[in-house]
Amino acid sequence: MSAETNCPKCDALLVDTGHNSLPVLCTACGFIPEATSSHIERRLERSNLHLVVVFSVVLVVGFMHLASWGNHALEIRWIQFGDIAGLSSVDSLERMAKICIELKKRDCVEYAYLRQSQLDKRNAVRLAEFQMSRRKFNEAVKTLKPYVATEAGKKDTRAYMTYANALTEVGRYDEATNYYEYLISKSQGLPTEATRNYVKCLARAKRFEQAQKVILKVRKSYPGTSRFMDGEYRVLAGLKSGPVKPDSTIR
Repeated sequence: MSAETNCPKCDALLVDTGHNSLPVLCTACGFIPEATSSHIERRLERSNLHLVVVFSVVLVVGFMHLASWGNHALEIRWIQFGDIAGLSSVDSLERMAKICIELKKRDCVEYAYLRQSQLDKRNAVRLAEFQMSRRKFNEAVKTLKPYVATEAGKKDTRAYMTYANALTEVGRYDEATNYYEYLISKSQGLPTEATRNYVKCLARAKRFEQAQKVILKVRKSYPGTSRFMDGEYRVLAGLKSGPVKPDSTIR
């Protein structure tokens, strides 16, 4: 119900509509009763306070962003915006990765490589290698497993090597040996890296005799390599004949 009073200045009728958001005022002279005026002032003060708080938060966030990214603050923000908007490209993500490498932001580098691998599966290899450098071996296995099953992955010896190494690190030796054997069989020259990693895998699995046989097989396949991995071969002989010594390791 509306309450009716007269304006103390011009005696015109003041009407209170009953809505708290609408002040009582005189439509004839514009007079606002003191109580209503105070109410408006309080609302304005609260509104101004909210604006100050919001501005302060924006200012602090902006300062933190600038402090974190330095001269790259604007560029990285633009790249991140493009990523959120679904406009990222392999090139823009490569730029993000380079900035993050420069600033030693390893999580950011990994994210950039991850997004690249989603745009181009071939980039999964670099992502997995970076994950392994961070000792995130299980993640590396998950990253490469879908790729090595594709036609492109089956032709990618770098992917096979990285995947086999990751499998070794997580203790999946039987699976790893399949990839090492494939790499050795397809090698155009002396398969030094594949053989060393294969022997390391077998040594971890305590299959010392099998590891020796791998070395002998490679020597037989490549004339003039009779002393290939001779140091490792002798270490394996010692491991096979007795307890493992602290300094007897296959590197």
